[in-house]
Amino acid sequence: MSSILSTGTGALLAYQRAMSTVSGNVANIGTAGYTRQVVQQSAMYPLGTGSGFFGMGVQVDSITRTYDQFLTRQVMTAQSQSSYYDTYLAYAEEIDNIVADPDAGVSPAIQSYFSSLQSVATNPSNIPARESYLSSTQSLINRFQIFEQRLSEVRDGINGEITNTVSSINALAE
Repeated sequence: MSSILSTGTGALLAYQRAMSTVSGNVANIGTAGYTRQVVQQSAMYPLGTGSGFFGMGVQVDSITRTYDQFLTRQVMTAQSQSSYYDTYLAYAEEIDNIVADPDAGVSPAIQSYFSSLQSVATNPSNIPARESYLSSTQSLINRFQIFEQRLSEVRDGINGEITNTVSSINALAE
């Protein structure tokens, strides 16, 4: 008699868990990002006797979320690519600000260099034009050295961020 009661009690508890899961699904039907849960049940291992096997009822194996793995992977890939391109854009803008600055960028120095070169080319014997050309050449060299230094700082910053990210990933993996 206790076997019948325990089988009935086990069944009631299993279906109580199932009803609780269903009520959670219904309560969260309008919740963004919520995925439906499903109760996985199975028959308990039957009891063997001399006259055959007697069922022992039902048991809850697991409660799992149902979702589309393909869509989940697609979302993760899209988020990863978005993050990649956001970071890429930030560094490209930083480099653009270094190189394309209208006052301190490469363009004014190159224009000055070619302007003084043109003056020397039209009048090679003009000493002030030669001195202006040498001065603009040195200015262009100095500008490129400053750019190299600033780009090295950007590279070091990127490498530092990569090191920190890898350390964070390793810490999470542990």
